[in-house]
Amino acid sequence: MGAVNLSKLFFPRKNYKLSFSVAVGVGYAHYKYDVRNQADNSKVADNTTYIDNKYNGQVRPVLLVADGKVLRYGAAVTNPVIISMEYNFSKPFAIGAKVHYRSYAKDNLEGVTYLNWNGVTNDYIGAGTIYLRYKIGSIKRDHLMNISTRDWEPEESLQQIAGLRGEMDAIKSKVEKVEKKVDAIIPRLDKLEAMISNIGPDSDNDGVIDIRDLDPNTAPNTAVDFHGRPLPIMISKSGDKTYSTNAGDEIPSVYFDFDKISLDDLALVTISKIAQRMQKDQSLLVEVRGYTDYLGDAAYNEKLSLRRAERVKKELVTVWGIEDGRIIANGKGKVIQPQVQYRPNRRCDFFFSNDIVDILNQ
Repeated sequence: MGAVNLSKLFFPRKNYKLSFSVAVGVGYAHYKYDVRNQADNSKVADNTTYIDNKYNGQVRPVLLVADGKVLRYGAAVTNPVIISMEYNFSKPFAIGAKVHYRSYAKDNLEGVTYLNWNGVTNDYIGAGTIYLRYKIGSIKRDHLMNISTRDWEPEESLQQIAGLRGEMDAIKSKVEKVEKKVDAIIPRLDKLEAMISNIGPDSDNDGVIDIRDLDPNTAPNTAVDFHGRPLPIMISKSGDKTYSTNAGDEIPSVYFDFDKISLDDLALVTISKIAQRMQKDQSLLVEVRGYTDYLGDAAYNEKLSLRRAERVKKELVTVWGIEDGRIIANGKGKVIQPQVQYRPNRRCDFFFSNDIVDILNQ
């Protein structure tokens, strides 16, 4: 048997509490005759006859007979048709009414010949039913009788929106993860920026701001490293002149004449050591930091210190073939003490990548 909900067929995208449906089927019926006399309710005798006025007054047996035997059983193809109306007054319950109509492909359900129609015809049985339906599982989930095709099969646009919402949720999750990483990195970057900055109080006037100065009581004019720690002193000669230079890590600073950016022989030797170190370790980065002595305008000295750092970088790139991206040139302006022409302050210092990592881990 197959059923069609007419309400949902003609109005598929609407939800109505009142619905109409029709069901049609095909089946096999097997039945038994039990013919009784209407007067006393006794069984009709097998040899009972009657005069069939429909066929020229022939005498016929009352009971159905085949091959001289009274038939007691029958079989027929049957076609049921059911029309129903149902009112869904709540999610689990509905009240309805049905009309059942069944046809049988034989005209002998009564079991007697005198009640048969002329010719070949079918027997029919009809019934009316009023019922109360309980829809199992409809409280926890949508029941087919309670939803429309809009709910069962959403529109394409709604499906696309649902898909976009899923993608947006996935993107939101990724963004939240990135935000957490950024939130963890920002304090480290702030610390790094403060550590490498040359702006801030410098209590001992050694050119290293207090926030990264690990030796806040350095004596005046002492050569210091990035963290303000005193460096060993090496006496070097260039021509007929003698200079005190930084001997720390076997790589001294590069020194300049007053108001100059040119490199002398001693500076070229120092740069060669830097180049050899960077050629040996291809992952090494270096910051070249330029300074001036106290004399002169502050803005001019800022530019002069940067030009000195860029001159050293140019030498490393053009002469020694070090990649440009591995070298950072920064100008830090003038060193406050002493407030006279002072060669040790007219210099470029070198800070390698390992120094920066150490800063972050402090």
